[in-house]
Amino acid sequence: MRVGAARGDEGMTLVELILYSALTLLVVGGLAGVLVNTWTAQANATTVGQATTRGTVFAEGIEKAMRNAYAFRVTGSGSTLSVWTGLGGAAVCQGYTVDGSGALRMTATAGSAVLPAASTWPVWQTGAAQIGSTAYFTATSTAVSYSFRVTTAGAPVAFTGTETVRTSTVPASAGVNPCW
Repeated sequence: MRVGAARGDEGMTLVELILYSALTLLVVGGLAGVLVNTWTAQANATTVGQATTRGTVFAEGIEKAMRNAYAFRVTGSGSTLSVWTGLGGAAVCQGYTVDGSGALRMTATAGSAVLPAASTWPVWQTGAAQIGSTAYFTATSTAVSYSFRVTTAGAPVAFTGTETVRTSTVPASAGVNPCW
């Protein structure tokens, strides 16, 4: 005499197999979505962080040069700032520009060297743009304001500020303005 198998020992039916497979795919799909979103968010945060760092270095360079400036000028319809500054006790020519392609460029020359054409300056950051219709640089007799944003995969990062010249006289050791 043969004893039949109990109902629970017969295995899964086709309906149960399809149901369990669908549930597994649903869970794995949800986890994959979370993973992709995490990677995307991390990449966006990285580009925003890099743009913030590089834009801050550009802006801080402008501020430091202007605090110690003997003379400065804004040219190129507000896209280029040239500064004759006394950093570290030596006269230096520094330049900051945003070119037509949205590249932030900056350079420095020592002593009596005239600043070369802005298009030859090294690119510091790409993706710069104006904030509204405000020029990148605007000048008064003793101060410069800067305004730009850097676009990223995440969100644009804005930089604005005004720096006033603190140097009242040009020391004799600096000579005559060699920058422009």
